[in-house]
Amino acid sequence: MDISEEHKKSKKGDYWGDLSIGSTTQYKTQKIEELIRRYFPPKCISILDIGSGGNCDHILRYRDQLGAERIACLDYDEKIIEQMKRQFPNEGIQWHVADIFGLQGFRERFDLVFLLDVLHEVYSFHGRSLRDPNEPIDSRRGLEYIVKAMENISGIVNPGGGIIITDNILPGENQPVKLRIKNTPSLDAVDYFLRNYPSRRFEGVSRESDLITIRAQDLSVLLTQYNKIKKEDLDRWRVERLEQHQYMTQKQYEEMFSRLGFKTHMIIETPDYVKEEQNQDFEIINGLTDFPKKRVTLLAIKG
Repeated sequence: MDISEEHKKSKKGDYWGDLSIGSTTQYKTQKIEELIRRYFPPKCISILDIGSGGNCDHILRYRDQLGAERIACLDYDEKIIEQMKRQFPNEGIQWHVADIFGLQGFRERFDLVFLLDVLHEVYSFHGRSLRDPNEPIDSRRGLEYIVKAMENISGIVNPGGGIIITDNILPGENQPVKLRIKNTPSLDAVDYFLRNYPSRRFEGVSRESDLITIRAQDLSVLLTQYNKIKKEDLDRWRVERLEQHQYMTQKQYEEMFSRLGFKTHMIIETPDYVKEEQNQDFEIINGLTDFPKKRVTLLAIKG
């Protein structure tokens, strides 16, 4: 089965419900609003949400906050769009079923475009040349498609308008890191993850008893995934084992948007609740002074 079809099949209603509330959503909202308040022009007529994913609460929130007159939601999954139409029938939302690479024919332009935890799916799907869920992602190929996607999206942003991205981020450094795994559930989860994660090849990983040596960028991937296994949140694991949420470093974001004629503003940090869990489960022995920062919240303004 093609990975995008497998992905659609895996993401049930409960999955979207879990992602639309809770600590991660609260964190993203706080950081997005901080960037908008500090850097985005007060006038915003039109907003587009790409990869709406079953919930329009955030797009309605920013419509009301920014006084936008027109809002639109786009998703490649027709079933998701139909679901949202039923859920939000009286909000005046324009609905689009389209792939992120099918925007060339768009006549509309927008002042603000949201891509909330979407681009890692572009990287994960298109980085597999055979579109096979069991095929590891080719990072170079995945990044090429990220750039193509952003070239498409930049063309539908008005001058002075913005693009907001949230996702996980790769650390710029990639040296070996040695850690101690502090408890049996985390040890078992790490072992299971390394054996059963199809999306990335891990090279040079070694483990002896409760010690593991792993490169910094691989560690950032592991830290995103292991806790779903540890908590036996298998619905999340079945979906996200097909993805890699980290695809760019800070420098790569800055270089890409500079080429596209955008100025970038970023918040890169790890939410407190994530730090707490990491410190409960792991101790860094050497290679890093702290765990790789997890999340990027980015606002790019078109010049």
